Formats: sequence, C-alpha cells, structure tokens
Amino acid sequence: MPNIAITSLGMLWIGLMGSYAALIAGVSNVPGLGHAGTDTLFIMAVGVVANDVGALFVGSAAGRTPLRQWISPNKTLEGFLGGGLATFVAVIVVSLQSDTWNDIGEAALLAIVIALLAPLGDLVESMFKRNLDIKDFGTLIRGHGGVLDRFDGFLFVLPAAYYLLQVLEPYTS
Repeated sequence: MPNIAITSLGMLWIGLMGSYAALIAGVSNVPGLGHAGTDTLFIMAVGVVANDVGALFVGSAAGRTPLRQWISPNKTLEGFLGGGLATFVAVIVVSLQSDTWNDIGEAALLAIVIALLAPLGDLVESMFKRNLDIKDFGTLIRGHGGVLDRFDGFLFVLPAAYYLLQVLEPYTS
C-alpha cells in the first residue's frame, strides 16, 4: 500500500503541478496578449535557477543555521535568504527587459512567490527522499539527487505563478 501511495503521489505531484507550465505557455496563444506566457515561464525559470544558485553559494559560504535539520541537513537559513535575494535581483533585472512583467511591484510579487515556493518544493522533495530512505530520485544526473531535484522548485512555483499571472494580468500595464 505505501508503494502504491508513493507512486500515485509522484504521478499526481509531477503531472498536476507540471501541467501549469502548459497553462502558462497557453496564455501566449490568446490574441492580443503577445508573449505573456512565455515571458512568465522564462522569468520564472531564471528566478528558480537564481534561487538554487544563490542558496547554494551563500549557504555553503556562510550557512550556520539549519533550515530543517531532519529533512535536509545541508539547507540553511542563510542559504534561504541568499537564494531569496538572488531571486529578487534576477527577476527584477530580467523582468525589466520584458513586455509583460515590466512593473516593478508586479515583478517583486513574482520574485516573492518564487523565493518562498522554490525552496519549499526542494524541502518537500527532500522530505520524500528522506522518508523513502533513498539518496537520489534517479541516476541520470549523478550527484544532484536525480532529475526531479532539478525541477522540484519549479513544480511548486508553477501553480502560484499561473494564478499570479491571472490575477495581476501584468500584460495590461
């Protein structure tokens, strides 16, 4: 039963949350909206990668306070803050080049969503690995926790970015 539950959860988790990428990209197909969907996906991808890289560098250089020791002992509060700062800077810089997210306030909201949810996705995926007592979710990318480790932050950010795009409608400003 636990194996069935984990398999079903994995399919739902990846399939359902990942499907928001298609919804975001589909916004670009609406006449008059230009590249709103692809701009959002690109800015979101830059923000999630900046979060991972910022958290890695700041956490490894200055990390002292564990974020959640029992889930992932190497993730630190300092890394979380460094990742958030890197996300904010990257999203603002890239969004200023965009026709969609060119308002600083709206871009800042997107950066906040990414800075909070990308690390949460990483922690949830680490918790699953810890509970299943496995090191990696695959061997395609050795030493990185598997392919899912590269996309765990994206999976949590995608639904929030989609709804933020729908609520704010940044392409109208």
